[in-house]
Amino acid sequence: MSHFLFAAAELAPLLRQQGRRFTTGYLHLHLRGEDPAEGTEPWVLTYYHGRLLFSADQPLNAPILLRRLSRFIPRLNLDWPQRVIRVLQQRLLPDNSLAELLEMMTELGLIKPGELEDALWLNLLTDFDRYLFDRGGTCYFEVQERVAQEAPIGGFELEPLLQEAARRHDRWAELKVAIPTLLAVPVVNWDRVNRYRLSDEQRQKLHALTKDGQSLEAIAQKLCREMCSAPLTRSAGGS
Repeated sequence: MSHFLFAAAELAPLLRQQGRRFTTGYLHLHLRGEDPAEGTEPWVLTYYHGRLLFSADQPLNAPILLRRLSRFIPRLNLDWPQRVIRVLQQRLLPDNSLAELLEMMTELGLIKPGELEDALWLNLLTDFDRYLFDRGGTCYFEVQERVAQEAPIGGFELEPLLQEAARRHDRWAELKVAIPTLLAVPVVNWDRVNRYRLSDEQRQKLHALTKDGQSLEAIAQKLCREMCSAPLTRSAGGS
């Protein structure tokens, strides 16, 4: 089993160079923080036939996948879907595969067509935003054929993900000049807002979002919970 050492900004080239070695299984990464005394942070990328499928702090399994999906499909956080999911988990797992659980959720309308692919794509990009460009560490690949039975979709090609992650990283570098942290509390300049033709509904929405002094991160989470947007339509193999 080969182990790899990489510095900050070297991980994306490593993923490209070693793509043929990463087949079906888990790429275990241990990422260093700024303070060596804090140890390392785990990150696991799940691969399916050389395509990226899932990202978390542990290998793909039902509980962590459902938690990640609920971040990008707000409907799954509601009480009724939560109750249905618990019943399905009790009845279907571990005798049935993860793919069958998700298929049943789709049949019941808990997940709409295209939402699973979109959520998994966004899950990968979100972790790429956090880890890909600014963290050094070590990694090794564990072949695990069980992923072939568990994979809910065919996964995503690496290169489009890396290109989109690089675009987001560059965009964030530009935004950080004005928004140094998502913990910042926005202050609305109403004189400037009044120059734009906002409807009364839009103005009320903006006021409701900012009146309590919440951080940008809290506002983003609130919007995510309220929004059930149309699928983004990403190309995933085998879907």
